[in-house]
Amino acid sequence: MSTFNYSLSHGVIRNSSFMTLFYNHSRLLLCDLMSEP
Repeated sequence: MSTFNYSLSHGVIRNSSFMTLFYNHSRLLLCDLMSEP
């Protein structure tokens, strides 16, 4: 059970870091589009 709990929390941490990367990337992309004349 503890191994399942560990893998679950590990997956959540990996997911959150991925979401942060995706969010930062999309935000940069959005700023790029907004700055276009």
